[in-house]
Amino acid sequence: MSAAGGAAGAEVEPAPARGAALGPLPEGPVSLDEVVVRGSGGVVVLHQGAARPIRVTGDRARVTGALEDGQLSLLIVPASDPQETLEVHLWSPAWSTLRVAGATTVSSAEPLEVGDLSVGLSGSARVELAVRGDAVTTSLRGSSEATLSGAVERHDARASGASRLAAAGLRTRATALTVVGTSEAAVFATGALDLRNEGAGEVIYGGEPEEITRAGQGTIRASD
Repeated sequence: MSAAGGAAGAEVEPAPARGAALGPLPEGPVSLDEVVVRGSGGVVVLHQGAARPIRVTGDRARVTGALEDGQLSLLIVPASDPQETLEVHLWSPAWSTLRVAGATTVSSAEPLEVGDLSVGLSGSARVELAVRGDAVTTSLRGSSEATLSGAVERHDARASGASRLAAAGLRTRATALTVVGTSEAAVFATGALDLRNEGAGEVIYGGEPEEITRAGQGTIRASD
């Protein structure tokens, strides 16, 4: 196994809220580095910067939250009108953890500078993130989807269920990926690439890596 592969099989469980009861969103500047999003509908937009008040465009009553020890937990309830839009904007100088469950979308407003970012998705959650920095760990379950771009040194990922990982645009030196179920993934590495496909989906890789480790019965192929 390559040096990149140590964490590929470890699935990141969605982190629960830390015990604080959900209620109206805080009104003043919010200092946080972790966010847990549950519910259905709406888009959560991540920004990088100093603590600022949470900004909501749309019906603020649809969103409740709790803040404890730097972790913000959000619950978004569906709108009665499916055409109604909702955006929740959050700021942090250093994002470390993102967990999304249900049918909510999370995106980044600009490329996020990260140290070691952990992303966990379940249900039909979606994320679209641009990142730069050291490392990203990604765990997808259910029918969740993640689109990642930017550049990091290392990417460790696991996709299960019927999830989709589009990370060919995330330039890395080392990538380790495990895929099970009917999930599909596209990744990139220039150095060490450790791929295991135990499912019926397809794994596609790019970057002309120096070292490739392949395992599993599923399809693994280079990009065209």
